[in-house]
Amino acid sequence: MIPTKSSSDSNGCNNISSNCVVWQGPDIACINLCQGDTVSDVIAALATKLCEITDGISNEPDLTGFDLKCALPSGATPTTLAENLQAIITYICSLPTSGGSVYTEPNINLCTDLQYLSPAADGTMITSLPLSAYALLVGNKLCTIIQSIATLTTQVNSIDTRVTTLEAFFPLPNSAEVQIIPNCVTATAGALTNVSVVVAALESSFCNLRIATGTPAVINNAVAQQAILNTDNLLSVSAQTYSGQTGWKTSPVNMASSLQNAWIVIKDLYDAVAAIQTNCCPGACDSLTFDFSATRLLDSNSLTTHVILDFSGSTIPSGFADTAGTTPVTITDSSGAVITQNINITSLAQTPPNNTNIPVAAGLSENGTLSVVINSSFTKDSDVCQETKTVSVPSSIPCPADTASANITSVSFDVSFTNILGTTAVYTIDIMDGSVVVATSGAINNPGGTVTQSFTGLTPNTTYSARITVVYDKETKVCPLFTIKTANAAPPCNQGIDIIFAFDYSSSMTGDIATAKAEVVNLISTIKTASGHPTYEYRIGLALYDEYNGLNATPIYNTQSAYTALPPAQRQIVNGTNNNTQVFTAMEMMQPNNETSFTTQLNFLANGNNMSIGSGNGIPEAGFPAVSQIVNNTLCGAFRANVAKIIVLITDQTEGGVNDIADAADITLGNNLATVLNTQGIKFICMGTGADNQIGGVAVYEALAAATGGATSNTFSSAAITTAITNACA
Repeated sequence: MIPTKSSSDSNGCNNISSNCVVWQGPDIACINLCQGDTVSDVIAALATKLCEITDGISNEPDLTGFDLKCALPSGATPTTLAENLQAIITYICSLPTSGGSVYTEPNINLCTDLQYLSPAADGTMITSLPLSAYALLVGNKLCTIIQSIATLTTQVNSIDTRVTTLEAFFPLPNSAEVQIIPNCVTATAGALTNVSVVVAALESSFCNLRIATGTPAVINNAVAQQAILNTDNLLSVSAQTYSGQTGWKTSPVNMASSLQNAWIVIKDLYDAVAAIQTNCCPGACDSLTFDFSATRLLDSNSLTTHVILDFSGSTIPSGFADTAGTTPVTITDSSGAVITQNINITSLAQTPPNNTNIPVAAGLSENGTLSVVINSSFTKDSDVCQETKTVSVPSSIPCPADTASANITSVSFDVSFTNILGTTAVYTIDIMDGSVVVATSGAINNPGGTVTQSFTGLTPNTTYSARITVVYDKETKVCPLFTIKTANAAPPCNQGIDIIFAFDYSSSMTGDIATAKAEVVNLISTIKTASGHPTYEYRIGLALYDEYNGLNATPIYNTQSAYTALPPAQRQIVNGTNNNTQVFTAMEMMQPNNETSFTTQLNFLANGNNMSIGSGNGIPEAGFPAVSQIVNNTLCGAFRANVAKIIVLITDQTEGGVNDIADAADITLGNNLATVLNTQGIKFICMGTGADNQIGGVAVYEALAAATGGATSNTFSSAAITTAITNACA
C-alpha cells in the first residue's frame, strides 16, 4: 500500500508505505495474524477472511455429506442450499399437527467445525444434534460470524487511522526537513534550524572537544597516572593521610574524581608552602613581643586616681628602642574625653617591676569604662616593628560602704548611706520581697553627702532585700543586696490575748484531743497568765477541721447534739478540688474570759453521742484551709486590733490543702498565709506529730511558724503548750 498523492497535494496525503508500519495489536489465530506483521499483511488477511465469509453466503456452499434422511422427497436429490432448505420446510409442514403417530426429529451430523464438548463435562464430543437443536446451533454460529465481521471492520478502520497519523509524522525523504532549536552548537542558536545542520554542528563540536580533552582512552590513561596514594601523609599536616580528607576519592575512575583529588593535593601544597613562608625565616621583629595590661589604682574611697600600665608581658630584646624615644599612651573615657602621656616602653619592659602609673587628669570620667590605646613602634638598625594594642578597663563605681537601716516599724523603715561620688551620681533604691520589687525610691538626683530614703506600706515581720543601683560617669553599677526586717505587728501578750485552737478532727487525733481535755485547766491557766488577766481580757476560740471523700458529703457527727446545737454559720461544709468535702466547725466563738464555755465545748469532742470523732479521708489533712477559714472568714469571730493574736493548730498529719494532696500548691498557700498573718499581727503555732512533716523538702508548718514569730512542737501537752505560748509572747 503506497500513497499516490504527495504532501504537496491539496488532499494533504503523506507518502509513506503501509509496509513500513507494523501491527502492535494481539495475535488473531483465525486469520493467521501475528503482532509485528506489517499493516499491509493485516489488511490483506482481513480482506481474505471477509471474502471467504461473503463467498460462503452468496455462492452455493458445498453440501457434501448433507443427509436429509426422512425429509428427502421421494425420487428427488436436492443439490442446492435452497432446494435442501425447501425440502426440510416441506417435510415439516407435512407433519400431522394433532393425533396420529409421535414425530421424531432426525439427527443431523455436525461437521468438524461445529462439533463441541458436552456441557456435562464428561469429555463426550457432541457430533450430531436433533434438527431443532442443529438449527439453533447454526443460527448462533451465524450471529457470531456477523459480530466478528463487525469487529474486524472496526479494527481495519482503526489501523487505517493510525497509518494516516504515522504518515503525517514520518514524511518520505522528498518532504520538507524537520527543524529544531539548538542552543549553542550552531550559528543559529535560539532559532529553528534543520536537523541535518544541527547534527553536522554537533559532530564538529564533539570532534573539537575530543581533540581538546583527548579520547576516552587518553583520559583514562591520565586518570591512571595519579601518583598520590591514599596512605600518603599530607605535607601541611603530617599526622593526616589523604584518604582521611573530605571529598577524597579512594579509587578515581573518571576525570571528575581525578580532578577532585588533584584539588585536594593542590590545597595541601598551598598550605604547606604558606607554612614555610610564615615559619622558615624569622625576621628581627619575630623576636619582639609587645603586650600590656591596664588596671586601676583606687584611693580609700574606691575612687580611681591612676591607671596602672603593666608591660611584664612584653619582650623587647637588647638593641631595640622606642622609635621616637617615647611612645604616646591615649586614655579615653565613655564620654569621649581623652588624656595622652608619653612613656618609654622599652625601659619599662626591660626593667622590673615593668609598670608605670598614669594619673587620671581632671575632666576624665575616672570611674567609668576606660579605653587605653598604644601605637607601639620599636627600631633596631633598619628594622622597624610596629603594633597597635587596645585594652579596656571596666568601670569601677564604688557602692555605698555604710548602708544602714533605721526607724524600723512593722510597716516601714529608712535606708541611709554616705555619698562619696558627689552631686553627679544618681541612686535608685529598690526594696524586694524575694525577687519581686515591692517599693522603690525612684531616681535620687543631686544627692548630698548623706542619702536617706523612707519606705512605707510594708508587711510586718518580713525580711526584705534592699538593692542600690548607682549611675555615675555614664556607667551603671548594681550593688550587692542587704537585708532589713520589719518589726512584728503583734502587741505584747500581757495586754490581752485572742487565741484560737484548731484541731485536726480526723480519727487518728483521739489521743491529742484526750490530752487537751485532760489538761484544759493548765492550758487556760497559761493563757490567763500570759494575757495579763484579770487586768486584760483573754478570748479563746475552738475550731475543728475534717475531710470526707466525695462532694457535698456530710460529717459523721452531722446529727449529734453538740454539732446540731451550733448556729449554721459555725458549721461550714466546702467542696474541695479533688472530689472531696472539707468540714470546718467553730465549736467555741472567741468571747471575753470564756474559760467555762470553752471547757464545756472542748469536753464534747470525741465524746460518744455528743460529737463522735470525724473521718479525715485518709492523709493529708486541710490544715492551711482551716487557718484561712479562721483568718479570712472569721470562723471563730474577728480578732481584736490591739491585743496579741495566736492560732494554735494541732495535727498528726501532713498539710493537704483543698485537693487532699501534699504538693507544691501547699508551699505557695503557706507563703501567702504568712503575708496575711503578718499583716494582721497573728502568730502561728503548730503542735502534734505532724508539725514537722515535709512537702518537697519544706516543713510547711514550721516555715509558717518561723515567718510569723510562732513556734512548733512534736507533742501536745501542758508543758509543750506553755512553752509554745510563752515563746510566742516573748
